[in-house]
Amino acid sequence: MSNQKIETDEIEKIIQFFLYSEGLKTELRDLWLSSGEQESTAEHSWRMALMVMIIVPKLTKLKVNLEKTMKIALIHDLVEIDAKDTPLFDHFDNDDIKADKKEREERAMRNIEKLLGTDSKEISDLWHEYEDQTTDEARVVKAIDKLEGRFQYIADDTKTFSEDDLKKFPAVRGKLSEYCSIDPFLAQLDKQSTSRRKPKERSK
Repeated sequence: MSNQKIETDEIEKIIQFFLYSEGLKTELRDLWLSSGEQESTAEHSWRMALMVMIIVPKLTKLKVNLEKTMKIALIHDLVEIDAKDTPLFDHFDNDDIKADKKEREERAMRNIEKLLGTDSKEISDLWHEYEDQTTDEARVVKAIDKLEGRFQYIADDTKTFSEDDLKKFPAVRGKLSEYCSIDPFLAQLDKQSTSRRKPKERSK
């Protein structure tokens, strides 16, 4: 039996964090499942983790740590429990919305740090690494994040877009290709999935 003393308050913080994390299951994204239900951020993060498991060993240019990349994928959107999801087309080319999003997410991470205490350090460090895009692991997760959104869009045949969103489509696709250009395997995934579905304009 371990001689390490188990602090009751430490255990309580971990329990409270696990209960808090359930909020990611109820935070909805601006994407729909093939069943017609709206996608949760937890569902998005789960499939990203699955994609990391499959994609990372196939990268041909980058050599990244699988465990670290998986961890970043699992926690990259944890702040949305408090900060809420901001649809890509809303903040893509709007600096004011981007700034507000950043402020809300930073505040949410501070809440997580306060809730979890010393055990939050790894989560906080990895989240900031992802936000700042300072490592290859963070850049791979960014590319997979956008690819996962595309795959969900392909699966949903009901989503329609406003005229304004349709105007942004070429730039959004170009940005995804830029994210995926860091490795030939990611670039090929981007290329082969691009033409799977054309955007539909919302009925007048």
